[in-house]
Amino acid sequence: MKNLRILSLSLVMVMLLSLMPSNFTEAESVKIVRGGTLVIGKSQKVTTLNPTRCNGKGLDDDVYVMVYEPLIHTDEAGNLIPGLATSWEFIDDVTIKFNLREGVKFHDGTDFNAEACKYVMDWYISEETKPIFAAEIAELDSIEVEGEYSVIFHLSAPSSALLTSMATYASLMISPKAIEKYGDNLATKACGTGPFKVIEYVEGDHVTLVRNENYYKVGADGQNLPYLDGVEVKIIPDDTVKATGILSGDIQLTDYLTATSVQMLKSNPNKTVRKLPSGDYYALYPNNKTEIFSNKLVRQAIAFALNRQEISDFVTQGLGEPVQWCVTKNQWFWSDYDPYSYDPEKAKELLKEAGYPDGVSFVLSCISREPDNTIMAIVQQQLAAVGIDVKLEAMERLAWLELWKNQKTGDCGMAKGNVPAASPFTQINNNYGVTGTNNYSQYAGERYNELVNLIKREYDQEKAKQYFAEAQKVFLDDCGSIFMYFMPRYIVFDNSVQGFACYYQGAWKLDEVWLNK
Repeated sequence: MKNLRILSLSLVMVMLLSLMPSNFTEAESVKIVRGGTLVIGKSQKVTTLNPTRCNGKGLDDDVYVMVYEPLIHTDEAGNLIPGLATSWEFIDDVTIKFNLREGVKFHDGTDFNAEACKYVMDWYISEETKPIFAAEIAELDSIEVEGEYSVIFHLSAPSSALLTSMATYASLMISPKAIEKYGDNLATKACGTGPFKVIEYVEGDHVTLVRNENYYKVGADGQNLPYLDGVEVKIIPDDTVKATGILSGDIQLTDYLTATSVQMLKSNPNKTVRKLPSGDYYALYPNNKTEIFSNKLVRQAIAFALNRQEISDFVTQGLGEPVQWCVTKNQWFWSDYDPYSYDPEKAKELLKEAGYPDGVSFVLSCISREPDNTIMAIVQQQLAAVGIDVKLEAMERLAWLELWKNQKTGDCGMAKGNVPAASPFTQINNNYGVTGTNNYSQYAGERYNELVNLIKREYDQEKAKQYFAEAQKVFLDDCGSIFMYFMPRYIVFDNSVQGFACYYQGAWKLDEVWLNK
């Protein structure tokens, strides 16, 4: 609680700073140009505009944050800053008060206030909704309206994850009128308070947004944001096509690119390559429920058979590094514990001990894209050296998700995870805990999940750090999943794009972007 109370006391200064335009000093010498449409190339299609049903969490944020706003934001360093809540405080371990921003309207013209906030949060915690982020707000028991612009969250138990989760999907404010009117059709009827409004959504092709003329924030030129007239998001799955588009000027901003495209575009003086505060790690997810992978020794054999340095060097071209866990070195809960090194002979010994002296055979599946297909081929080659026969299956994204999230019958999957998450609890629970939505390995280690729950309940960072270290050791010793490498996300934009910024998890912040034509 001590750290959180200090955070609450310092919020007044943070709030004042957040209200100042981020490019204030720049605006004194540069004349901002209003108008124009920013054209963006995005790799993955936005499958729904309903945040409760998103299956691309960490990837759809780029579009969501233009339309919806959360109660709390994070800056690029990960600090909590005001969103639709101007301040907040812990009254006690299970009670949080939020003061809400006044004078804000949803895109349909209805008011954002305490009643609207309560409606949305009640909807999120209802049994009928069961959102993808349910585990992050599981302790939120009820919401009390204290005044027209203040609400009190009552928790059933302490939760260090709840406040930080407010900076993600878990507090995106949607018009109650839209929820009531559209129900399941909310997937294509987005209505938030954000700087842009959706006017056209064609799944797999594009999302067209226009300026919210009633947006409440003021720019450095003294007029209401955003500066742009609109944003066009084009879905371009092919990395080469996207890189070509940014070079030709057909698009002005990309989401993340492969290492090959990044290295190529770095040399272009008319383009800006930006390293984001977020990144992706790649891991193998052996299905712990199958006969072969229920044997821990087989999973460990694979971990020793993989040359992570070789994979990282080849795929990231020096931009990434090997990783042993889903936490990066700059995060406060990182630990250097790593029981696996590249040791093919050890891998053979473990296979023999597991009862497979002649090796094993299994199907490794991934989403058909790059660098995933390349990584699978390298993994296949490295495992063949120790007698493991791997058959490769590259699948369309939704088919892969159906196999691993719903059917849960695959042999071994390969996928990337995005870090950081706003909540450290979410970061180690979402893909690896029993309540996680993406526990592809179906790992269910009892002690690990006990520690995850302790982390969620602990407000003291030093105690939580001890739990994190033990949880990492338990999971890696069990070899529930097998980690390979981490690469920061890089985006590229044309030099005409001014004022670009992003949030802690890498989502674009486009309300203050303008085009210097």
